[in-house]
Parts: sequence; C-alpha cells; structure tokens
Amino acid sequence: MDVAAPSAIDREIAGLVRTDSVHRRVYTDPRIFELEMERIFGRAWVYLGHESQVRKPGDYFLSQIGRTPLIVTRHGDGAIHALINRCSHRGARVCSVPEGHSRGFVCPYHSWTFRTDGSLASVPLPAGYETRLDLKDPARGLTRLARVDSYRGFIFGSQAASGPALVDYLGEITEAIDNMVDRSPTGELEHASAYFKQEFAGNWKLHMENAVDLVHPLYVHMSSVASARGTSSAKAEGPDGQSIQMYKANGLTLAEADKVTLHGSERGHIYMNAFYKDGDIAPERQDPVFLGYRQSLVARHGEEKTRRILARQTFNNLIYPNLSINPLFQTLRVIQPLAVDRTVVFSHCFRLVGAPEQMFRQSVTFLSTANSPASLISTDDLETFERCQAGLASEGAEWIDLSRQLGADRREADGRLVGNGTSEMPMRLQFKAWLSHMAEAA
Repeated sequence: MDVAAPSAIDREIAGLVRTDSVHRRVYTDPRIFELEMERIFGRAWVYLGHESQVRKPGDYFLSQIGRTPLIVTRHGDGAIHALINRCSHRGARVCSVPEGHSRGFVCPYHSWTFRTDGSLASVPLPAGYETRLDLKDPARGLTRLARVDSYRGFIFGSQAASGPALVDYLGEITEAIDNMVDRSPTGELEHASAYFKQEFAGNWKLHMENAVDLVHPLYVHMSSVASARGTSSAKAEGPDGQSIQMYKANGLTLAEADKVTLHGSERGHIYMNAFYKDGDIAPERQDPVFLGYRQSLVARHGEEKTRRILARQTFNNLIYPNLSINPLFQTLRVIQPLAVDRTVVFSHCFRLVGAPEQMFRQSVTFLSTANSPASLISTDDLETFERCQAGLASEGAEWIDLSRQLGADRREADGRLVGNGTSEMPMRLQFKAWLSHMAEAA
C-alpha cells in the first residue's frame, strides 16, 4: 500500500522540535495553535469533570474541549453524555448556567427543546418547516461528543470516534487517580462546587511545562519564600500556618531540588515526587485529626494498603494535554487554551467523603495558597508566563533550549523515564507527545 508523502505543514511541524530544543513558533504561531485544536484537543482524551457533579438524572455542568463548549449531563437511564452546547437549528449556545439540574435544555433563540441525552423533544410551529420535521432524527438533536468514558469517577471525553481506550491512554498515570480516590475512607470523592478561574496572556504549554519545573521556585517565588522564612515558628504551626509552610517548601536549593525524582511517559504524562515535608503539609502527621483519619483508612483498606496509599507522595501529576492532579491535597487544575497567547486556568478541590472536615479545609487552603487569584505563588507564575510570551513574540533567538540534563535520564522496566528534579526531561517528553498528536496520520 502506498503511503502518502507528508504534507508541507507536516514537514514544517516536524522541523519545529529537536532533541534538545523547540522553535519559538510552537508558542506564538496562530496557525500552529489552530492545528493543536484540531489534532491534540480534537483527538486526545481530555478531562471534562467528575461524576459527583452529575449524581442524579437531570444534573449537568458545563465543560469544554479545546474551543468546543459542552454540556455534561446524566440522563434518565443513568448514562453520562457530553453534548455540544450549540443548537442544531441556528447555532445559538443553548445553556449558559454553569451547573444545575434540569429536565432538558431550551434554546433561548427559538425555543427548540432538547432532552438530557441531546435528543430533540419539541419545536414551536413544527408544521411551518418546508419539510416535515422528524423529532426522532438524531441529526436534529444536540451533537454528542464522539466518546465519553470515566475512570474511578473522573470523566474524560474525546472528539475522535476512534483511538486508544481511556484506560490505555492514561496508562501508568492512573496511579495518581487511584491514589486520590483511595485516600477517601469511603472510596468516594465529592467535587466542591466552587472553583477558581484565572486568565493569563500566554500559551497553554507554558503552564504545563512550569508545573514540573523545579528550578524556577527559588527564583520566581523568592519574595514569598523570604517572607515565610522570616515568620516566627509559632505562627507557622497549626492549620493557619499551612500557607507559610507551603511558601517555605518552595525555597528548595538546587541541590535539594535535584534529589526530587521526576517520572514521565512518552504520552506526555508526568509527575514528580513531593517535596512538602513539615508541619501540616507533612505526609503522615501525628495530630489527633490525622491519626483518626488514618484509622478510618485502615478500617477500609487494612494497614499494609493504607501504608502504601499514604507513602505515595507525588506532586503535579500531569495528564497530557491539560490536566494537573495533586492527590495529596485532592486538587486539580484544568489548563484551557483560548488562543495562541491566551489561556484560562480552572482550579478545583474535592472532599474526601467520610474524612474529617479539617481534611477538606486543608485542601481549600492548599488551593487558595497555590492556585487562586489571591495566591502569591500563582500570580508569580502567571506573570512569568506573560513575560515569556512577550519575549517569544519578539525578534531574537529562534530556538528555545530544553537540554538541561539531556542524556542523564534513566528508563524504568515499565518504560517510564526517570530524571533528577532539575532535569528538563518533562518538557522534552511533552513535546514528544505534542509531535505524536500533531502528526497528520495519528
């Protein structure tokens, strides 16, 4: 069988990524961004939300893949659907309320009404259409996303009708989701309805790369690290001191950062070992609340499995292309691209059902400290991304260096790469995944 020669755009894309560097256009070229929307966000499994957001038939929430707006619903038969939020009549957005409960969805333009599985229920003046309107015609309903699946309550969707199954796409990174769910004494997570939303003037890949870059914290977050170090020990104790402890943890020296292990797969999924060690952010605390919580885990899992669950100390588990999970604090971030130089970050936290309320407070404090509009950490990062975007858009060196510790990575028996904490291996792997998705025949 003849194999078609690569198109000009595919040859062009292949030339943008080298072993040790990438061309600045991957962050600045609107044409490249359009292809990302088609070939990455149009093909990959992308996180949509959590099953606890649609517990009952009629529950729904709004989500998005790339620039495709979605309504995620639970239908009367219990099935979860992801419906493109676009009326099949004149194209108006059907639903604008972020979450809720409804028997169906009514387009505000001409009142076409759709059921929670997307099928068309009714239209005004049906006899007025030139041809008889068949309400049962699937083409008249809201378009369903090609594939929807969930892993342990985490709902993902894909705009591609074919491709790897969700569990195969996730691969070993399912360990992060497993660990987050297993930390619940009942095996159940509950999404907190409130979330944070931040926008920055930069490319979406900058955020994903930064999440597993351990060289930057000491420099980018220098002001908050210095302030925390100057705080008295008394103020850094107890729940109110959690933020101070987090700021201090960002003050890793480069030698300390290099001892934090990075793990990555060629699908672009990455995680690092945790570096939070002290006080209320320590892995296994000795305060009465945590000890009581630990006992509830033992009652569910037994001592040996509980020890394994709590021993998995990872940070910023990245599921390519745009999800970051922190099982330690039951939080996640969705990196939503809007344009080549514009990105929105949605930050969420979860309640461990059956755990003490203080455990949820710790999750909220973590999210507020690290990933909110009031966060000293987050605002530092977003400012840096905007500086990078402005610099990359200007004339100068065309190639961006990603060579730190190139060749020093180690391959595990299961195929994953392991690197020292200051390695740029995660960025190299993300661009390997980027190339794989962007290949026309993928």
